[in-house]
Amino acid sequence: MRTDRYRFVVWQDVRNPSAPPVDVELYDHLKDPDETVNVAAKRPKLVERLLNQFRQGWRGNLPAGKS
Repeated sequence: MRTDRYRFVVWQDVRNPSAPPVDVELYDHLKDPDETVNVAAKRPKLVERLLNQFRQGWRGNLPAGKS
């Protein structure tokens, strides 16, 4: 998943999709455009927010009033 600043990768066990992710990757394109440093461990609150956004899927991320 991409935002205007980050790329967020969720490694999920497809056999158990309700389980926590196996791993996550978070890259800050402002500071690291080549994606060489995974900053997920340093940004746990951002990871949590992005994971919630990811779990909503594309429909859950539409602007208010859109369907």
